Amino acid sequence: MPILFRCGACGAMARAVDELAGRKVRCGRCGQKLLIPPRDDDPVEDDGEESPDDFGEDEDPVEDDGRFAPPPAVRPTWAGPAPGARRAPVGWIVAGIAVGMAVNVALIALVVRGLSGGAEAKDEAVARQAPGRPTAEGREDFAPSEVAAGLPDFPPPGPGVELEPGVRFHEIRLNGSGAPGHSGKFWLYLPAGEHPSRSLPCVLITAAGTNLLTGMSLFDSDRPEHLPYVRAGFAVLAFELDGPIGDLKTATMPQLAASFRKFQAAEAGLVNARLALGYLSARVPQVDPDRLFAAGHSSAATMALLFASREPRLKGCIAFAPAIDMEAKYGAELFQIDAAIPGVRDFVARYSPRNNESTLGCPVLFFCAEDDPVTPVADCREAVARLEAMGKPATLLTVPDGGHYRPMVETGIPRAIAWINDRLADLGPSAR
Repeated sequence: MPILFRCGACGAMARAVDELAGRKVRCGRCGQKLLIPPRDDDPVEDDGEESPDDFGEDEDPVEDDGRFAPPPAVRPTWAGPAPGARRAPVGWIVAGIAVGMAVNVALIALVVRGLSGGAEAKDEAVARQAPGRPTAEGREDFAPSEVAAGLPDFPPPGPGVELEPGVRFHEIRLNGSGAPGHSGKFWLYLPAGEHPSRSLPCVLITAAGTNLLTGMSLFDSDRPEHLPYVRAGFAVLAFELDGPIGDLKTATMPQLAASFRKFQAAEAGLVNARLALGYLSARVPQVDPDRLFAAGHSSAATMALLFASREPRLKGCIAFAPAIDMEAKYGAELFQIDAAIPGVRDFVARYSPRNNESTLGCPVLFFCAEDDPVTPVADCREAVARLEAMGKPATLLTVPDGGHYRPMVETGIPRAIAWINDRLADLGPSAR
C-alpha cells in the first residue's frame, strides 16, 4: 500500500512505495525538498545532508496521485514554473489539434495543467477579453437550474462511528440514478451527544484538489480541513463533485472530456452543493438552516465562493487561498483547451468567482500566506477591494509565510472558527 504524504510548502499530495520511506524527494508542484514519512508514522530525523537517492531533475520515482501535484510539465501556472519544466511549443500543439495526430498527450497536458506560462499568459488573456466582463447581473440564465430540484431518495445517516472522542462520523452514499449530483458520497460529522432540532451551525466543504475542469472525490487526507470545525461544536457536511478522474497523468483526452461534461452538467459543483443542502434539510434535523457557512481551501475555496454567489441561505463564506479569476489564471492557453474540449471557455467565464462577485450575498473571509506559491495574496486583496466597492462585507487575513497549505491548517481554520462565531453572535440566539 503506497504512502500518502503532503508537501508542507504548497499542499501538494503524492504517494510513494514503501521502499522510499525516509528518503528525500522533490515536490512535483513547487520543487521543495521534503521527506517521505515512514510507513509506521514514526518521526524521521532529517540530518540536512543529501541522500544518495535524492531526486534529481530527471528522476521522479514518486508516483503522483493526480489530485494536487501534477508533474512539472503539466503543473498549474499559478504555482509558477517548476524546476526543469519545459513547455510544448504552442504552434506544435495547435497544429496537432488541426491534424489530429499524435499530440494527444500534449493536449492532455494543457487540460491537466490548465494554466501555463505565468504573468505573460495572464496579461495576454486579460488583454484579449472583450470589453465588459461577463457577470451574473443581467443574465437571463442566471437563475439556478432546476437540475437539483428533484432530490434523490436520500438514505439516512445511520448510527455512524466515533471517529475520535467527541466526533461522530457518518458516510452517506447516494443512490447513483445518473442525474447530475445524484452519485458519490457525503461525509457528515456531528459533535458527539444528543442535539435538539436546529441547534447546530453547519459548515459545508467540498472535496479539494480539482483542476476546476473536472470533479473530485473525498479522501482521508481531506479530514484535517473538516475536524477542527466539529471539535469547535459545528456540524460539517463534506460533499464530492461530479466528474472525478482518478490519475490525471494516465487519463486520455476522451476521459478528460467525459469528466468535464459531468462537471459541466453539475454546474461546476453547484448541483452537488445544492443537493448537500437538500440532504441537511431532509435528514439532519439537528442542523439550523439559518446558520450555514461554506468553506474550502484552494480549488474548494473557489467552489465556496461560487456557491456563496448563488446561495442566499449561506451566512458566510471562508476562502483559504482561492483561485478567483479563472479566465486570467488560465490565460491564453484557455483557447487551446477549448479547441480540445469545446465549451471550456464559456464554462470558465460562467463559473469564475470573479465574474459572480456582484451576486455574493454574505460576508466573505479570505485567508492567504504572503509567500503562497499557488495563490498570490494580491489576488485576495484585489477581490476584497472590489467587494468593498460594491458595499459587500469582505475581510482578508494573512500570515507572512508557510506556503499554500500549512498556514490554512495551523492558523487559518482557528481564525475562521473565531470569525464564524462572530457572525453567529451577530445573528443572535438560534431560532429553535
